[in-house]
Amino acid sequence: MRSSGSVQNAHGAKLLIMKKDGLKIRGELIQVKQSSLLLQENTGKDTAVDIAEIREIQIIRKSESVVVILAELFFLYSVGASVRYLVTGGNDDWNARKKAAALGSAAGVSLGIIWAIAAASKTTNTQILLEGLTDTQISDTLENLRQIARIH
Repeated sequence: MRSSGSVQNAHGAKLLIMKKDGLKIRGELIQVKQSSLLLQENTGKDTAVDIAEIREIQIIRKSESVVVILAELFFLYSVGASVRYLVTGGNDDWNARKKAAALGSAAGVSLGIIWAIAAASKTTNTQILLEGLTDTQISDTLENLRQIARIH
């Protein structure tokens, strides 16, 4: 439902909130209010978290899109096929194909492991520590969060 004067995103940012009492709440940021954040937890339950109770907020970011992953997998397949061709020299001999399949698979798996490590290192969660911030800094932080909420 759209209220007058508000803008809606298809989805809000995924957050992990650490409260001062140690409780962790994970969910989609629905709306930033004057003194609370409204999240929809993975269970579908809406939860309001009072700003004064929050110690830290993490914005969870995905490292890669599905399109990029598929393109990289196609690249790895192409490398394996190229290795096969280079090893066999275009020869269709059964032993040459087995050797090429093994080398192509090893090359594809090796590159896949390197890609996975690189993709994991690209995942950058933004960490916001609210404890110790002034009221003005908290207000600025809430304004920034408002831009990535579902309703802002």
